[in-house]
Amino acid sequence: MAKNYKVTTIKDKLTKFQEYTDLAKGITQGAVDLSKEDRFSNKDLGQRSPEAQKAMELYSYYKTEGAAALERGDITGEQFNYLKGKAGSGTHLSHYVDDERFQGLNQAAFNISNFGYQLKQTLMDGQSVKKMVTDLYQQGRGANDKTPLLSAELEINNLKAQNKKP
Repeated sequence: MAKNYKVTTIKDKLTKFQEYTDLAKGITQGAVDLSKEDRFSNKDLGQRSPEAQKAMELYSYYKTEGAAALERGDITGEQFNYLKGKAGSGTHLSHYVDDERFQGLNQAAFNISNFGYQLKQTLMDGQSVKKMVTDLYQQGRGANDKTPLLSAELEINNLKAQNKKP
């Protein structure tokens, strides 16, 4: 019985090497950006690369649209947290760890960075431990969603549809 051998070309190996090189660069840049003053701000204080700032602004757009939907009563607080997790993983964090090529690592990186942010909110800004755990769980569900991130409008419409009673 003949064995099936996978033929790997030099081009395949170079492509894989480039993917991991990009991953290493992204993780390194993410670590550098975490040390900056504006790490949690969507404002451009000139400390991020233009690409990182664009990713942060896109995340902020999802968050702003979600907050408006929450205020209108279109979505629940739990759904808003879910949206923040999915959008944060698919926009801002994906700038550093590509969520298409490294989905599991992207999700893990999001959950770790979100834990750091929630811990800061609890220790420095007075957020309750219960709220921290709730936010981590609900936002983690969004980050761990394997479906592609759609436009903010479509994501919110999908969440609204879940609230309609049959």
